[in-house]
Amino acid sequence: MIAWFSRPSSVWWGFAVVHLYYMGWMASFFLNGWAFSDTEQYREWAMAGFTPEVTDQSISPWVYPVLAQLPIHAAGIAGHDRYLLAWTLIITALNAVAIWFLTRRSMQGRGVAPAWWLLIFLVFMGYLSFARVEGIAAPIVLIGMLYAARQPVVASVLLSIATWIKVWPAAVILSLLIAAKKRAQVFLAGVVVTAVVVLGTWLSGGLARIADFMVNQGSRGMQLEATFSTPWVWLSVLDIADSKIADNTAINSSEVYGPGTEVAAYLMQPLLIVAVVIGTALLIRSLRRGADRGELFYEGA
Repeated sequence: MIAWFSRPSSVWWGFAVVHLYYMGWMASFFLNGWAFSDTEQYREWAMAGFTPEVTDQSISPWVYPVLAQLPIHAAGIAGHDRYLLAWTLIITALNAVAIWFLTRRSMQGRGVAPAWWLLIFLVFMGYLSFARVEGIAAPIVLIGMLYAARQPVVASVLLSIATWIKVWPAAVILSLLIAAKKRAQVFLAGVVVTAVVVLGTWLSGGLARIADFMVNQGSRGMQLEATFSTPWVWLSVLDIADSKIADNTAINSSEVYGPGTEVAAYLMQPLLIVAVVIGTALLIRSLRRGADRGELFYEGA
């Protein structure tokens, strides 16, 4: 049994089981013309089209970097009723590419365990693995990380693209910048990707709104899944001090409310910056003490 699970072919059987299950579950929605979770908002954006006015007139304001429009509108080609089907197929295809990169011959079997971990993680994350932009960005980041050791410039390009889809891959780029020997090339690759994105946004008439994702994200409250929200989640569960979990319908998110949430929400951004600075300092300190660059990159990421 252990020998079977250590084969690349076994991973593809696992891939088929996991993705067929989720496709079947999503079918209960798209066969009725419905969307699921965040894809409901994505569908509304896609149906509205590529126009600068979308962020003013859609039900929710735009909260993602500009390249997130590409998969969101690509799924819209399937039409309103089959939007969720197309979205699930896009994520399935990206996951398949990530699994292929992990299990290809050049990996010499080293990627089988990580590939199983990826599949288990998809199951652990549940249906939201297939219903949010994270499902688009994650496999791109994974492939970029696999390129980091031998082709850091390619890694930087992929990670920069992922960052312009969802902000969090910027943390992986920071780790790569610290650990890579070709630091200037890595930085330049990210600058080039950003320049292309900005140019494309300008040509499409949306440059004035390219930073909307920072403005709209900054004005939201404490989301249910945020680590800092944990105390108020339990206060809500135990019905203490009028704490509650409620939907912010304007941006389609669940947030926590209670005593001190406004102060905590205000502190989250500066504390995030402090955490990044501390993490960066620790990585630089480890590098100067002779840490292995590859291990340093993965630990930092």
